[in-house]
Amino acid sequence: MYNKEYDKKYRQKNKKHIAERKKKRYIENRSKRLREKKIYYKNNKKEISKTQRNYRQNNKLKINEYQRKYQKEHPEMRLNIMKRHLEKYGKTFDMNPNEFMYALISWSKTIKKIDSNMCKNCDSTKNINAHHIQPKQVFPELCLDLDNGITLCSSCHSEAHGYSLY
Repeated sequence: MYNKEYDKKYRQKNKKHIAERKKKRYIENRSKRLREKKIYYKNNKKEISKTQRNYRQNNKLKINEYQRKYQKEHPEMRLNIMKRHLEKYGKTFDMNPNEFMYALISWSKTIKKIDSNMCKNCDSTKNINAHHIQPKQVFPELCLDLDNGITLCSSCHSEAHGYSLY
C-alpha cells in the first residue's frame, strides 16, 4: 500500500542522497541520450527543419527583438562575430581584418557616390545603405566588386534581405 506521507518524509530526510543519485544517473546516461538525440535528428531532419522554418516565419518580430536585446547586452559577442567575418572575407583578398574592413567601407562609400546617395528602388535619400547584389557569403570574391553593389534605403534593404535591420 502506498503511503504518501512516508514518501514525503523520506524525500526530505534523504534530499542530498537522492540528488547525488539523480546526478550520477544523469551523467551515466548522457552519452545514451546524445546518441538517441542524433538518431532522432537524422531520422526527422526534414520535419525539424520545417518546424524551425515555420517558427522563424511566424515569430520574426519576437526573434528580432530578442536578437536586438541580446546584442545590446553582449556587445563582445557581436564584436567576435564581426572579427570572424572580417578574417574570413579578408583571406579571400589576402588582407588582414583591418585592411578588409577599410576596403569594405571604401566600397560602400564608392557605391553610394556612384548611385548619387539615392535608393535605386524608391529614390529616397534617407538612411542609404550599400547592398551586395550577390551575397558575400555565397560569392566572397565579389564583395569588393563595384558591379556587385547597389544603394538601397533602410526599408528597401530590409525588404531585399527579408528582415528588419537593427
